[in-house]
Amino acid sequence: MNKFDVVIPVSYKDCWFLRKVIPYIRKNIVTDGVIFVLTSSRCFREFSQDFLSRNNVSVLDENQLYPTLTYTNVKNALAQYNMSSMTGWYFQQFLKLAFACSNYAKEYYLIWDADTIPLNKLSFFEGEKILVNPKREYHAEYFETIYRLLGLHKSLDYSYISEHMMIRTDIVRQMLNDISPNADWLEQIIRKCDFSSKQAFSEFETIGTYCSAHYPQLFQLRQLSTLRWGGSIWGRQVTDTELERLGRDFDTVSFERGAKPFFRRSIWWKLHSIFIEIKYRLIK
Repeated sequence: MNKFDVVIPVSYKDCWFLRKVIPYIRKNIVTDGVIFVLTSSRCFREFSQDFLSRNNVSVLDENQLYPTLTYTNVKNALAQYNMSSMTGWYFQQFLKLAFACSNYAKEYYLIWDADTIPLNKLSFFEGEKILVNPKREYHAEYFETIYRLLGLHKSLDYSYISEHMMIRTDIVRQMLNDISPNADWLEQIIRKCDFSSKQAFSEFETIGTYCSAHYPQLFQLRQLSTLRWGGSIWGRQVTDTELERLGRDFDTVSFERGAKPFFRRSIWWKLHSIFIEIKYRLIK
């Protein structure tokens, strides 16, 4: 069995929900590897030592993972294009790529969205092939950036954008070297984006397109049953009993932070959102 770790970038406002997600990852994702949480050092207090040791979690300072990659550096680079409001969105993508260049990376690692709960047992390999869950999203801007970075066009009729992706470390390192042999791939990606669209880059589509061009036999498709809009129905206050019922129909369910649940839970959602916002402002 191929061994791998799990890598999850997370902002402060998602830390409390990640504490609910991680036990499900440990239960349903078939690996005995480390779960690496990449977050601001100010968020370390959100995870007790007992919780970390019980779930084999290591919390890493997001600003210490890669020499030139910090939240401030990304914000300053994006500010030149009046895109500083998108700093968090781009920063978390760069963290997923930079992990491949860190001392923590082994042969494989699984990137996983902090708002997504796996409800059933999941494996990610069929022999030596990586299993991917194809989606139907399409954003032309992502592929325009990929072409400017790597000279590659979209060649498949599905999207690699999912709530997770298994990464082979050496391939991502090779891809980043192809983007920029001088190790300034971060600056190169930002320079090649056309910011007439705020969302001009996708790490999932870039890795997938690169692999389909250079390693066409690497991936094997499989269809998972996923629900993206769990937050709009149950909210992040979803109970374990409700998740157990959801597991009869879905393999993963996502609970996006901005999704407002229906009915009486919307009141709890509003109060909790205010509470999280106040805590966030206090630690800044």
